[in-house]
Amino acid sequence: MSTWYRLLELCDITDTLIGDNDGVYHPALFNDRLLLGLKGTMSEAELHIIRARLDGGIRNKAARGELRRGLPVGFIGGQQDGEVLFHPDEAVTGAVRTVFNRFTEFGTARKVWLWFRAEGLQFPLQRHKEILWAPPTYTAIHHILANPIYAGAYVYGKTFASKLAV
Repeated sequence: MSTWYRLLELCDITDTLIGDNDGVYHPALFNDRLLLGLKGTMSEAELHIIRARLDGGIRNKAARGELRRGLPVGFIGGQQDGEVLFHPDEAVTGAVRTVFNRFTEFGTARKVWLWFRAEGLQFPLQRHKEILWAPPTYTAIHHILANPIYAGAYVYGKTFASKLAV
């Protein structure tokens, strides 16, 4: 049962009226309750349609290569629309390059992560536009190795389950 119908039930029990731009309704009366139920159903349908249109717009923008999401660590946005540049801090780009160099040497993300940990190295994490240095996590290392932007590819919707993932 949706929250709308729970609200109608609560208003019925407490003898509360519901009003909108079209009128005032009493949920205890059959016709008013029926009309309120239809209005609730129509609102749900409108929300579904709006969400579908928004998702469609996002997919269309992605298909044109114009969808911009946050950049992963090691990259920043440039002055031009859609321009992607390496991070100006050499320590940040060096850490990212080290991940790929060690992956070439070791062959697995786990071994790269363990190497970073054994060496006691800090790893850059990007929070909004700020870089924080912290001990590396396996997830951070894996995300760098699995993210297609590091290979220079524009990708949208990597999995079916995450509709809006980049």
